[in-house]
Amino acid sequence: MKKLALLAMLSAAACETTIPASDSTQPLVSLSLTEGGLRTILSTDPAADLDTGCPAGTQATGAAANAYILAQYGLSTGLSDTDMDSVYFYMPSEIPFKFLAVTNDQGGAAVTRVGFSDSTISASRPEGSVAITELSPASATTFPFSETRPSGTTYTYRIVENRGDVSSPRTALIMNFTTASLGSQPLISVKGDDFSGNSAYGLVWLLPRSLCL
Repeated sequence: MKKLALLAMLSAAACETTIPASDSTQPLVSLSLTEGGLRTILSTDPAADLDTGCPAGTQATGAAANAYILAQYGLSTGLSDTDMDSVYFYMPSEIPFKFLAVTNDQGGAAVTRVGFSDSTISASRPEGSVAITELSPASATTFPFSETRPSGTTYTYRIVENRGDVSSPRTALIMNFTTASLGSQPLISVKGDDFSGNSAYGLVWLLPRSLCL
């Protein structure tokens, strides 16, 4: 019930707008957890107050997070410098997680997209291992996606996406869903587009809370 109330409140806050003739401003994207209150774990707004997930009185360093990622996943996962500059959320062991993804743009938010790296997706198992439930609003969809990089290696993802209506643009585009598992690699990408072709992008690693010291 609380999640439905939050979704209704955010939907009401998305105002009708007009797509500008010229626009070079990037939208803002964010990803939050909604269980037990709204906790933002990723945002492209530099003024956003991010929740690291570490208990009070503890903290984790980026160096420790990077060392853990490399030890667990190595370089075969396609880590790049951009990946290693991403933000981190130190999660408790329990799942599922209830997510809220938002794209904000004064000229109209066109796409909100969340991607979970999932190497278990294949032609014989298109659902992979990331289970998406309680997806809303009704316009949101989920599907597998693959890309082949210049190295020749193919990477697969579980995508959750909501698209705005160009005939009725609004200043915010939201999406609410639950994950019952995080797949083979706890790296989440969040992307937001506006109707003028501008995009914003961020990455967050969900790492063990035991790294908080």
